[in-house]
Amino acid sequence: MQFRNKDGTPWVWWIGGPRLILLALVALVGFRYSFGLSWAAAAIAVAVAFGLAAALWGTFALLNATGREVRLPRRVLVASARGGIRALECRNCHWRGPISDLIRSPDGDGGAAFSCPSCGAEIGHSVSAE
Repeated sequence: MQFRNKDGTPWVWWIGGPRLILLALVALVGFRYSFGLSWAAAAIAVAVAFGLAAALWGTFALLNATGREVRLPRRVLVASARGGIRALECRNCHWRGPISDLIRSPDGDGGAAFSCPSCGAEIGHSVSAE
């Protein structure tokens, strides 16, 4: 599996590696002085944070590369819909309103795409229940 940047070029270590090292050093100093940790404790905190971030990123990169999706059980989707977000805002025209006002159109995967009723910009997707 080859990782790629958003513009389609391959991700290379000689560009990404120094950036990750610089981020780790800045995080190390930040943890040390922001939280008053020792250097060893700050290094452990940074290592744990980088490890968890790499595991999460790697999982979703692998799912994306293999074409698999994270399937949520129907009961989880229903529970989140009942107690979740009641109103949305369009990033394009800043329309605000209830979810019920969105324009629903079916997509090819058995789910639906939701669009802004004011400008027609896509706001979100739903997944099909399986």
